[in-house]
This record gives sequence, structure tokens and C-alpha cells, in this order.
Amino acid sequence: MPPSASQRASVPASPRHADREQPRVTAPAFASSGPAPAWLLFGLLAIAIGFVMYVAQSLLVPIVAAVYVSILFAPIARGLRRLGAPPPLAAAIVMVAASVLLTASVAFLGTSLGEWINRAPHTIETLQGKLESVKEPVATVQEATANLEEIASMDDTEWVQQVEVRPPSISGTILSQSMAVLAGLGICLALTFLLLCSGDQIVANTIRSASTFAQRRRLLRAVRCLEQDMTRYLTLRTAVNVGLGVAAYIVFALLELPNPLVWAATVAILNYVPYVGAVVVTILVAVVSIIEFDTLSRAALPPLAVMGLNLVEGFIVTPLVLGRCLRLHPVMIFLATVAGGWIWGIAGAFLAVPILASVVIALRHFPHLQPIAQFLGGDRPIGTPPPTPRRVTQHEPAFTSRSRHPQPAGRPSSRTPSMETAS
Repeated sequence: MPPSASQRASVPASPRHADREQPRVTAPAFASSGPAPAWLLFGLLAIAIGFVMYVAQSLLVPIVAAVYVSILFAPIARGLRRLGAPPPLAAAIVMVAASVLLTASVAFLGTSLGEWINRAPHTIETLQGKLESVKEPVATVQEATANLEEIASMDDTEWVQQVEVRPPSISGTILSQSMAVLAGLGICLALTFLLLCSGDQIVANTIRSASTFAQRRRLLRAVRCLEQDMTRYLTLRTAVNVGLGVAAYIVFALLELPNPLVWAATVAILNYVPYVGAVVVTILVAVVSIIEFDTLSRAALPPLAVMGLNLVEGFIVTPLVLGRCLRLHPVMIFLATVAGGWIWGIAGAFLAVPILASVVIALRHFPHLQPIAQFLGGDRPIGTPPPTPRRVTQHEPAFTSRSRHPQPAGRPSSRTPSMETAS
């Protein structure tokens, strides 16, 4: 007998049909992506550091400059200490010698620079006379723009109150900037002296804070590699810039450019700023040539000579001299220079490449960050990459180089690698 309608309604549906009639609504499951990649964390850290650098510019610029100056002169101070000089005396000798050398250089350039400053009014008048042909079309365009603005504002009958904004006085601006520069210079000199006196002790205390001997050895190797590479880079870069300045002086003297010593020194100093310095000095020399020479062919020779010298220095001399101790990607150098100039101004443009090189050297000593260092360093890494240390497990005893007795891996070692003998 077939079931009635009420019986058919009371019979539960099969599981297969139940799934079709009443679909289950489930929340979307999001798969865990795991930990963030190293490059993302490094990018966020770089953005945070850049913001702090921008905010604390007046404090960080002299500190960073003092660190690199102390790195440059640290081998000399260490050599004096090995000869028996106390650390304060060795630091004082280095600081006095550097100050005397800098003062002598400024005094040597003072005569030529004073002549150029005395000729500044006549130079400005000459430049204005030669730019009259350029100023006439510009004045015509400005007049037409003013007429259009006047026509457009005829229908506007609303009264607008005009507010005059007076810029700060030139004397007040110069005074405030001078005080800031003097304060920064004082901080830089004082910190440089203190770092030359006790820089090795600070590094030794930092190394002692590591938990194992392997970590201490890695830190010591990173510090020594950073100091050696940066000292070599700054020394060779200074030698290359001095040679470029000498070559520029000879060329300017042969081309009869006024004050060749001043412009040669400008070429040498601005060469510390990659790419941007060469462009700036070429523009300056071109302006001076237009002012001093009557013919266009003669005025074009000095800037063309500067461009040729910079090309020879950038593509031949620098790769031969600095190729083995420092190799950075050109795009990264340019971006670092632009970012440094935007964050710290002129000082940031000068410090951009040393900071970038220091970051790459430091990253080379951390296995997980070596790809970032390789990316920043181009096709050739900076310095000698350290071997990847073998991980010590918790149940494996750690041995020091001087003691053969096992020591638990979590307990800090009482011995620290020597700061003077380690390489």
C-alpha cells in the first residue's frame, strides 16, 4: 500500500537530498601566509629609520659625521697607542693634525676665494647684461599672463582682503643658520675625540653582550670588516678626488679660466657626491665660462673638459681603484644620494654613500639578510662574505678557541675575542 501524503511529509529526506535542499553556509577560510618576508620587514624598518632621520636631523647629522670621521682616523690613533701614547694624547694628536691640515687648506684657498668675492658685483652685472636677450621673451610671457589674469578677474566683484607676508630678515636667517652649524660642528668634534679615545672599549662592551663565543666572533668580524672597508673607501676616495682636482686645475689654467684653484677645489669636493656633484659643478663652470668669455666656442670648453674628466674618473679610475673594496649598484647610489639630500640636505648627500656601504657591509654578516646586501651591492659584494656559522643546538656543548672544556650553549662565555689582534 503506498504511503499517504501525510506519511510522505513525515519521512525525513535522505542526506544527499538534504544537502541540496539546505546548503550549509560556512565562513571563508583564510590560509595563513606565514611570517613576513625579510625584504618587507627591511623595507618597513628603512621607512621608520628615514622618518626618524628626517625629524632628528640637527642631532643625527653631527653624530653620524663624527662616527665616520673617527672610523677614518681610528687606525692612526690605534698606531699611536701601540707606540705608547695614552688614548687621550693619541686622539688629541690626530685631531690637532687634522685641524691644522684643514685650516691650511682653507687659508691656501682664501686668497683666490677673496678675489672672486670682490669681483662678485662686476660678475653679476656682466651676467645680467648677457642675459638680456633671454629676459626679453620671458618678460613678454609674464606680461601676457598678467593681462589674462586681469581679464579673468574683471567679473569677480567680491572684495578680497590682501594679506602681506613678510619673509624673515636675511641677517636673522644667516645668524640662526650659523649658530646651528657651529653647534653641529662642536658636537662632531667632541664626539670624534671621545670615539678616538674610547671607541674600541665601546665595541668591546658591545661584543661582550653576545651570549655565545660564535656570536661574539661574528660581531667582531663585522666591526673589523666595517672599519677596514670604510677606512679604505674614504682614503681611496679622497685620493681620487685630489687627483681629479689637480687635473681640473691644470685644465682650467690652460683654458685661462679665472680662479682655477677655487673651481678645481670645487670639482674635488663635489665629487664626494656621486652623479649629482658632477652635474652641479658642470653647471657652475658653464655659468662662469659664459660670464668670463666672449665667444660661445671658448665658453663651452671648460664645462666640456669637466664632463670629460668626470667620465674618465667615473668609468676608468674609480672602478680600477675602488673596484675591489667597494662595489655598489649605480641605481642604489643615485637613490641614496637623492634620499640623503632630501632628508639631511647637503650633509646627507655627502654621507649617503658611506651610510649605504655601511648598511651593505653589516648585512653581509647576517645569513638571512645576505640577499638584500647582494641586491644593494650589485654584481659584486662588498668585503669578504663571512662563512655561515654552524648552529649549536641546546644539547651540544660550545667550545671556545682557548678552552677545550665544554660549556652550555645558553651560558655566556667569559672570554671575548681580542680587539687588537682579530682581523
